[in-house]
Amino acid sequence: MYGAVHLITHRSTGVNFVAKMMKLDLVDDTQAEHRRRARVLRSAKNEGNVLSELDHPNIARLIDIFQDEKHHVMVQEACEGGDLFHEIIKRVNFCERDTARVIKQLLVAVDYLHRRNICHRDIKAENIIC
Repeated sequence: MYGAVHLITHRSTGVNFVAKMMKLDLVDDTQAEHRRRARVLRSAKNEGNVLSELDHPNIARLIDIFQDEKHHVMVQEACEGGDLFHEIIKRVNFCERDTARVIKQLLVAVDYLHRRNICHRDIKAENIIC
């Protein structure tokens, strides 16, 4: 959905965050591309609105949203362990205890979302950050 995702560091604290940046530059776009980007931007703003209401230990916290002439940016807490898909590949053998821990955290987070009438719609190993 986003143009780029960057790991950023707060200058004074040294704390890492993730910046999801989407370009707003529509100058050379065709009408179809302009409509597609407008839909993506609406979706990104909706995601930001939803994330701003969430407070759960198993869901990356939204820190800030801002927009300038060129970009729409969402800053979120960084989870630097990589995604579950690559962790499974790296380990080759994912033990039952670790699997149970991941599934429990996932189900608790999904339950939290569902109680707020939010449906994730894209749960997959690549989107589960360790």
